[in-house]
Amino acid sequence: MPHHSFKDEGDTKRHFDAGADVVVGVAKDQVQFKVEREGGLESALKELRFSRVDFAIVEGFKRCDLPKIVLGEIEVSNCLFRVEKSHFDDDLVKKLTDIILSLDDTD
Repeated sequence: MPHHSFKDEGDTKRHFDAGADVVVGVAKDQVQFKVEREGGLESALKELRFSRVDFAIVEGFKRCDLPKIVLGEIEVSNCLFRVEKSHFDDDLVKKLTDIILSLDDTD
């Protein structure tokens, strides 16, 4: 999500505020997160590819060239499918999943 601040108020944030380039934290239920001072979307996607994820849901970044599934009426480039806000059911989820899984790894 672009332009969102790092909200942790504990030691992890203090290390980042002190100038650490990369901070990795582990939450109580063993959820790991990483915050980098440099990078951005491409760096984050590269990290996810390295972690061998099948796909990523990217929220925001309306102006990037990634293929998009759009919720609502916003205008963006590279729109694969547009979803009306009131139209969400199991058939739609299946259709969206099929669209995502049909994309090439480079999309």
